[in-house]
Amino acid sequence: MHSEKIFSGEDMGKLCPCTIIPARYSGLYERKPWVALPVEYSDIPPEVYGDDLVCQGWFAEPTIAPIGYGDNPNEACLDLLRQFRERKHESKE
Repeated sequence: MHSEKIFSGEDMGKLCPCTIIPARYSGLYERKPWVALPVEYSDIPPEVYGDDLVCQGWFAEPTIAPIGYGDNPNEACLDLLRQFRERKHESKE
């Protein structure tokens, strides 16, 4: 059985807080059916749950970044972590 360490202590600090939610429009505007946001649930902008045009507009130009997307909650979380790692790598260059 192959085992790989996915999260380090430093990684977990980046993901706290993190809220993973099902996409309101099943990924139509959100890219994938699950979304990971680096905020507490209570801090999710209301536009994320808005009607078609509001939700579409928010995901086209989000006020929170990065955002993780996935076909399931785990993939969304890993995508968010990947983006944090990329930002850290880019800031070192």
